[in-house]
Amino acid sequence: MKTRSALLALLLLAAASAPAHAGSSSGERRALRALLAKYNSSAEHRDVGAMASVLHERYRLTVKMGAKLLVIDKKAYLNMLRAKKLGGEKRAMNVASIDVTGNVGHIKVRFTGRKARFVEYLSLLRDGQGWRILGSTAQITK
Repeated sequence: MKTRSALLALLLLAAASAPAHAGSSSGERRALRALLAKYNSSAEHRDVGAMASVLHERYRLTVKMGAKLLVIDKKAYLNMLRAKKLGGEKRAMNVASIDVTGNVGHIKVRFTGRKARFVEYLSLLRDGQGWRILGSTAQITK
């Protein structure tokens, strides 16, 4: 009896601590894909207003380029977009994964353009304004 109770307790603990299935619902997955499409389009067209609307106020971009590690806040990122130091290129987007647990989410996406290729991990937060990108970590591959 003790073994059966211990096994049941262990199974319940494992179930409670398991991560939510990727994209809790198809509606949330659609919402996150729409946010990602707007993010990509905003970069492609260097649309600072649209980009500002998808980025959380505390947004940070972290980029690993060789031995260099760059950390850029939202204001600096939007200024770089405005100054045409980034974006402006059509790029293919391949979503590798979407995972949502409650009001936080994570997307892994590969972007491929003529000038650059990179993998980006986006951390997302749902608040009173809906889903927004809180942080991004990117690895330049070309």
